[in-house]
Amino acid sequence: MEIYVNTTSTLYSDFGEVIIEATTLDPEEGYVHITFNARTLLRDIPSLYELCLIAIEKEDKHLKVKYKQFKKKL
Repeated sequence: MEIYVNTTSTLYSDFGEVIIEATTLDPEEGYVHITFNARTLLRDIPSLYELCLIAIEKEDKHLKVKYKQFKKKL
């Protein structure tokens, strides 16, 4: 199952778990709850951080190319 998290609405923890309540792009789905084992999530944080930086960098480069192409059309 794939879930695209559009907006995180609530983060909380309970008994060794971290729970994320989020909205998706489909309003009919309402909120989804994603539960992580807290220790596993903590171990993954350095990798998640690096992946976020890479994804943002790629997005920024893509936007710069698009704006350059747009500027040439003007």
